[in-house]
Amino acid sequence: MYRKNSIWILIFLLIGVQNYGQSKIKLLHTLFDSLNTARQFNGVVLVADSGKVIFEQSYGYADFEDKIPMTVDTRFEIASVSKQFTAMAVMQLYNEGKLRYEDPARKYLPDLPYKNVTISELIHHGSGIPDFLGWTEKQMGHIKGPYTNEQIESHLQQLAPETTFEPGTQFSYSNTNYLLLANIVSKIAGVPFAEYMDQHIFKKAGMANTAIPVEVNKTESGNGLARDYLWDPVTGKYRLFSQASSADYAHFIGGLSGPAGIKTTARDLFKWTQAVHSHVLVPDSIFSTAVLQPQLMKNGKDTFGYSNMAYTFGWLLVKRKEQKGTFIFHNGGFGGYRSIIAYYPYINRTIVVLENTDQTVSPDNLLAPIGLIMNGVKRVRWPVIQGPRKTIPVDSSYLEALTGTYTMRPNAAVKMVITAKNGRLYAKYIDQATAELYPYAKDQFFFLIADAQIKFVPNSDKYNELILIQNGRELHFFRDL
Repeated sequence: MYRKNSIWILIFLLIGVQNYGQSKIKLLHTLFDSLNTARQFNGVVLVADSGKVIFEQSYGYADFEDKIPMTVDTRFEIASVSKQFTAMAVMQLYNEGKLRYEDPARKYLPDLPYKNVTISELIHHGSGIPDFLGWTEKQMGHIKGPYTNEQIESHLQQLAPETTFEPGTQFSYSNTNYLLLANIVSKIAGVPFAEYMDQHIFKKAGMANTAIPVEVNKTESGNGLARDYLWDPVTGKYRLFSQASSADYAHFIGGLSGPAGIKTTARDLFKWTQAVHSHVLVPDSIFSTAVLQPQLMKNGKDTFGYSNMAYTFGWLLVKRKEQKGTFIFHNGGFGGYRSIIAYYPYINRTIVVLENTDQTVSPDNLLAPIGLIMNGVKRVRWPVIQGPRKTIPVDSSYLEALTGTYTMRPNAAVKMVITAKNGRLYAKYIDQATAELYPYAKDQFFFLIADAQIKFVPNSDKYNELILIQNGRELHFFRDL
């Protein structure tokens, strides 16, 4: 679930000829040791080739407060990487004849307001069902405890009664799709989703250190679960995600499953790809047809996914001219947790990167250099990150003057809600989760969760306009009267 782009700028340097003679393993050590020395990697990495682990290392801390070191056995919340496991459960039920991909979702969840959404469209993010992320506590009826899958489903009728486009005609990534798939699996199997996954996937794959906890995230660390941290530009230190966000998202959505929720280790994720490779979960014909053959939209031409990457059953498919170069991958992020897994089915290669801090080199940007090293490329692009963003001091009264609801012109349906709390400023864009804004110049703020800035425009003694600057575009919002 829930990954946003890092705001730090990547600069790529080329490794010189002095490294030509180094082995792949030595180069992997050089890469991660240098990042660790620069404090730009905090987590676990595993690389396996031809079904054998050749590199497995841990760096940094699982718990910054108590200085508990990271180990290769440390568990992480893998966020959206969980989706491929949910899709596997659907594949298993399909293989057993208990569902068809073309079945309407309402066949199993009759209270859904969507008549024409199929299981296949949920799997491929082609349903048009809005994402539940960003729903507020107020919208959820002031539920005191953590949200459940069933509660999210029950609120769709009120908070998202219609799809945003005709199902099967577009691709729009939505965590709601995989939450509903988890509910369908549970309904058909007659057991809680977490129990199904434990019995039919985790245990069959030998993933002894993997689970979907029934209780919301606890603060276990060390050989348990790594705690997750966000960089705070104001203090120049890392702080726990639960303390950094304006609302305790870890509390409210940390107990959901399907789109996220799996806690696991790098070694168990390797066992997962080996279970896929050896066909112990579903026959090869079922997996290959589902994952390695892109699904077409209703127009029969386009596939679901991002440009040249098809989205297939919880994976992104990257096809190469040479079959052995074809691979599938997925990334994930929730709070300070960031993860990526890549699997090359034709050569049985696995790459896993897990982190519990943001604003270090992201797993996404490590996948390419690891892949190049493994392919024996002699000149590898080496990731280096510029230093952290800095802030300027501002007072609370100034922040209060910026708060309010701002509406985009000419699109009145798009709104930005600015709030202040405890001397910090926050922005909620449309239905996205609330994110903190950091001041870096007069009336100018930046996000850490995305490469974007906001500029507030003064008018006399008031602020009635803000400009969202992202991807080279400027979007103008005006304060509601």
